[in-house]
Amino acid sequence: VTMNGVENELEEEVDEKGLVVLENIWENEWYLSAGKWGYITYCGNILIEDAQDTIEVQLGKGYYDNFEQDYKWTTYQRFYTESWDRGVPIGRAEGETLYSLGEDYRDDCGDKAYVTGNVEEDAADFTVQDSTVLTSPSMDLSDYEAPYFNMMMWASAYDVEEETDKVYV
Repeated sequence: VTMNGVENELEEEVDEKGLVVLENIWENEWYLSAGKWGYITYCGNILIEDAQDTIEVQLGKGYYDNFEQDYKWTTYQRFYTESWDRGVPIGRAEGETLYSLGEDYRDDCGDKAYVTGNVEEDAADFTVQDSTVLTSPSMDLSDYEAPYFNMMMWASAYDVEEETDKVYV
């Protein structure tokens, strides 16, 4: 569970009953994101009118990850090279060439994404030089009649002559 307010961000894991207690909450409008792997993430603005308010969120069954919660995706890189990081994308450009957008996909909740080379340094020094792999946690799709996969990807190549991005499902 993540709650973002005007001045701070609170992030806590739920207990075995699916409950979480967040402290240092004051009356205000907050952005709430709640999720668990295997369930559809909830996100939206909520108004806390009393610091003792109880908020109940029901999650539907399914898989959805906007990367606001850390579901422990794993990374692998063959040689030392920039790997995947979960965070707010940092925009980078050299002249007219855009190397990273500097924002998450606009139509999902939150502002985090998995990115490589997420630094404000020179693009040539922080690009993937070989192979790097990002793997989701496992999914049990046996109860799904017609499962489908949907994702958004943006890529830019620095000093590369051919397209080398591959996605395996």
